[in-house]
Amino acid sequence: MATAKTFTNYSNEDFSHKWDGVDYDFPASQSMMLEAGLALHFAKHLAVRELNKAGTEVLGKLVIENEMKKALGLGDTIEAENDTKLAQALLNKNAKEEVKEEVKEEVKEEVKEDSKDLAEFEGK
Repeated sequence: MATAKTFTNYSNEDFSHKWDGVDYDFPASQSMMLEAGLALHFAKHLAVRELNKAGTEVLGKLVIENEMKKALGLGDTIEAENDTKLAQALLNKNAKEEVKEEVKEEVKEEVKEDSKDLAEFEGK
């Protein structure tokens, strides 16, 4: 069984880290579905970064695991019977999220334009 989890960069600044020589960038406050192993890897490194920034001494696994929950405890988990089906489910999930964000931005722009038109009509 293959599994994916939502990874959230819960910090207020962008987070970048490598996996297998490939750079991954996560904008602040953004979430993304990743294979479970990748999500755990990035959650650990984000947790260590945030603990270090806060001046918290990273003494043991429990401190890091508690901080990792912030990155992993906010979203969905996808399970699939094999890696191919998991990859397909991830692509579909992430594509839907991108479309949602695009639609939100388009609606915001339309509301701004409508508000401006209404203000002009009312002579404001």
